[in-house]
Amino acid sequence: MNLFDLVPLLFFFVMWIGYVHLSRILAKSKDALSSALHNYRYDWMLKVITRDNRVADAAIVSNLERNAAFFASTSIIILAGLITALGSIDKVEVFLTDVDFIYFEKTGHWHLKLLVLISIFAYSFFKFSWCLRQYGFCSVMIGAAPIVDDPNISAGRKEAFASSAAKVIDNAGKHFNLGLRGYYFGMAFLTWFINTPVFIAVTLLVVAVLYYREFHSSTLQALIRGRSD
Repeated sequence: MNLFDLVPLLFFFVMWIGYVHLSRILAKSKDALSSALHNYRYDWMLKVITRDNRVADAAIVSNLERNAAFFASTSIIILAGLITALGSIDKVEVFLTDVDFIYFEKTGHWHLKLLVLISIFAYSFFKFSWCLRQYGFCSVMIGAAPIVDDPNISAGRKEAFASSAAKVIDNAGKHFNLGLRGYYFGMAFLTWFINTPVFIAVTLLVVAVLYYREFHSSTLQALIRGRSD
């Protein structure tokens, strides 16, 4: 590939990786979904150690696990389709040459683009599967949570449990979010099969949508109001 071909690819990864780091930095100084959800998770774990019946808490974690499992299994299906397309690139090219808005390129370009797509969804799969495991760890922690009336358990230990359990759920949520961003940027990458200007425009649109939802959405405002005095 020449420089003209590589610039859009570099732009795509700079926008993706740059947004990941920028969102982490901004979340430390302004309201964000991640910080708002951390507060709720910490409150949740504090309440876990005040009740004996934790069936509802286990059900909530199971529901979160199902969400991660759905995307992990979907990633496998997408990967299977992309690998099949990679092995049948000649047939794909014959089909796409009849589509007016698809820019036809050399076979090597199609291979590279499909390989990048495979890498994106493989990345998402590993993020979702690690998220799934961490929710499993949280289930174990809830099962081992301090008993309400146990006189041998200090208030400091209960506080440490709530903080640690909330951190485990935070990590699971963080990896779920990273996997989901892989889907967003994977959808943006698909537009490169149309043409480069559309690809760049959609990539910028994805970044704008993610930024708005994480830092300025009505959902964030509702989460903040839910904990206000």
